[in-house]
Amino acid sequence: MRRSSWGVFCAALLCGHAAYAADPTPQVKTTAPVAATVTKYRTEITGAPSGEVLDLLKKTSQLLVLKDKPPATIAALRRRVADDEQWFREVLESQGYYDGKLESTLKLNDGVVAVEIVITPGERFTVAALELRIDRDVPASQVLLNQTYLPPLKDLIDKPARADDVIQAEDAAIAILRNHGFPFAMRGDRETAVEHEAHDIRVVLPVKLGPRAVFGETHFVGLTKIREGYMDRSVPWISGTLFDFSRLEELRRTFVDAGLFASVKVEPADTRDMADDAPLDVNVVVVEGAHRSITLGATYARDAGFGGSIGWTHRNLFGNAEKLDLKLDGTQLAQTGGATFSKPNFLRRNQTLNLTAGVKHADTEAFEGWSGTSTAGLERKLGTDWIVGAGVSLDVSDLTQNGISNRSYLAGLPVTVVRAPMIATRSITQYFVDQTDGWRLNASATPYAGEYQGGTTFLRTEVEGDVYFPLDSREWRVVAARLKLGTIVGASSGRMPPDKRFYAGGGGSVRGFGYQRVSPLDSDGTPVGGLGLLESSLEMRFRITDSIGVVPFIDVGGVSPTALPGKDTRFAVGAGIGARYYTGFGPLRVDFALPVNPRGGIDKGFQFYLSFGQAF
Repeated sequence: MRRSSWGVFCAALLCGHAAYAADPTPQVKTTAPVAATVTKYRTEITGAPSGEVLDLLKKTSQLLVLKDKPPATIAALRRRVADDEQWFREVLESQGYYDGKLESTLKLNDGVVAVEIVITPGERFTVAALELRIDRDVPASQVLLNQTYLPPLKDLIDKPARADDVIQAEDAAIAILRNHGFPFAMRGDRETAVEHEAHDIRVVLPVKLGPRAVFGETHFVGLTKIREGYMDRSVPWISGTLFDFSRLEELRRTFVDAGLFASVKVEPADTRDMADDAPLDVNVVVVEGAHRSITLGATYARDAGFGGSIGWTHRNLFGNAEKLDLKLDGTQLAQTGGATFSKPNFLRRNQTLNLTAGVKHADTEAFEGWSGTSTAGLERKLGTDWIVGAGVSLDVSDLTQNGISNRSYLAGLPVTVVRAPMIATRSITQYFVDQTDGWRLNASATPYAGEYQGGTTFLRTEVEGDVYFPLDSREWRVVAARLKLGTIVGASSGRMPPDKRFYAGGGGSVRGFGYQRVSPLDSDGTPVGGLGLLESSLEMRFRITDSIGVVPFIDVGGVSPTALPGKDTRFAVGAGIGARYYTGFGPLRVDFALPVNPRGGIDKGFQFYLSFGQAF
């Protein structure tokens, strides 16, 4: 049995390669004279138990990092090899290979020194025991009585003894203590016992519990134009309740997401000598950012021509984080203008009042004319990922299709459900224009009633989901998929305005086909829209360098004259390849797409798209 300073090594791996005292007389086999001059060498590492371990070995290898700076002599090269051997042993132990052996050989051939390191990893050790040694007992504490901090530790029993997994399990257990009244719970020096005969390890982590606390007062520092009332209403805890450290991060994310601050720090007052169950104040220190901003954008697509957008935003209109967005957006086919007003914490925390008004002019192959929309609704945030909303809307349009003009007046009751998880290490903008992991969902259902060639009622529903699978730790290779479904019931397509029907095709839909061209057509080849929609996309996103990437893709979509796509639905298939230039604000996208199954005389031979952000 022996004990190892495992935590020190893991910190070294995370912080970079540090100087490591090598054996002054390294036992490295060599067929070259010790005093021979080294002008060039190559390194070969064999026997690693997995590609993951091999990657770690390469990251810690001075032989590889300094390959363009060879040492002067064979003796100096042997010392470099010895340094690597000691790091390699630490890497193997961090992955659970405590009986690993290394054998290094230097061979001089035609002026090049071949460095061969052969690894015999041995059997991988498992975790036999993982426990916290808490320094004191608080009899009335439920988290201690019920030992609710144990599951993360128990989940690792009989699993491979990977250092990262052990540290993550310990962190999760300590987080449970901090979230149940002990905000100052701290780890001590880990004790690791390695049993070579049993091929397992036993880990004990001393924990200094610190005082148990309840929430006290919340203090705000750094406010200039934002009112303290807004800040108070955003606080997700009640004074006097058991202290929960996770609530501090929840509040920080709320303020970061609001876009009002250049920096936000939320932390408990440092009073660790306090008595148990005393109130613990929370300090919120902020630096207000610019409350007004202007955004500009430009696009080009072969089917829609040149396009652009300009927007103006005020994020603190009346001092309580009210947000006003004004935006003009358009291409050669369609132009829109609109305003959105949002008031957070309306009537209750995590509830937002949204008021919108907009007007649109369209001159497409499907229809041309004007339409206007206004909505009023409430959105409520559920947890950290979900948002539900409901409201009322009024739509007015004057559209012409096939030379026939009709006006419409529709009242709606839109209901929305959105899953849009935020990642704390990224800005919201980066998340939405270049998501690389997880999934999101956007669903809406709106019953309409009103006037269009007589009275009409119908229900329009859309559901779209995106999913992202990173294939490597850097997220430079990502599989992205999208599925969108739509259906309209209650009326035929002729009993609703053309802009309420479904169409597909274009840069955000089925690439390779013209804008709105994936649709049922009339006898003149004019898209007339449909009642059912099915779209899907698949992309393989390869990032070649920090700033350059390529994306092969395939899109499939169809619009049916009935509420559900069926045998009467013609599905269009588009495929192509894109280039991405990654900026600090997201990727610049260039896509070239071909229609796989074009309709003769209807679909063009290719489409080209230039815009900002991923396709989905």
